[in-house]
Order: sequence, then structure tokens, then C-alpha cells
Amino acid sequence: MTEVFVLQHVHVFEEGGEDVKMLGVYSSRALATMAMNRHRVLPGFADAPNLASPESDEGFHITPYTLNEDTGWDEGFITV
Repeated sequence: MTEVFVLQHVHVFEEGGEDVKMLGVYSSRALATMAMNRHRVLPGFADAPNLASPESDEGFHITPYTLNEDTGWDEGFITV
């Protein structure tokens, strides 16, 4: 296995800000999708507003990650 699929849920608050929940890491997109479908009917997840984003499914995000590779912070970060 060289790739995993991370399932997250993002709830954006009307007054600003967001709450990101990592729900699981799966060995296939199909397993991550099954987990998303289990979560989408639970309290809170079912009530969260739909995020108007092409990669979002009512706040859920499935993101593939390649194992043993950096995820994009290879230049560090700054705090503003």
C-alpha cells in the first residue's frame, strides 16, 4: 500500500471560523466513502451546512495521501 485516504468533516460557522474533524484513515477511497455515508446520518453531521465546494460533499472531504512523503510544509510556516 502506498496511498491512504483521509476522511475529514468541516463545519463552517455562520459567524466565521470552522471546526475540522478527522474521522479516519482508510486503505481505499471506497472504504472512506462507506465511512462518510455512515457519518452523514449522525447528529451534527446531518445538520451541518453544505459547503459550496466541488471537492466537498456536505462538509465531508476525502483526501488521498501518499505514504512516506511530505504533505506540503517543506518550507516551514510563519504566524501573522
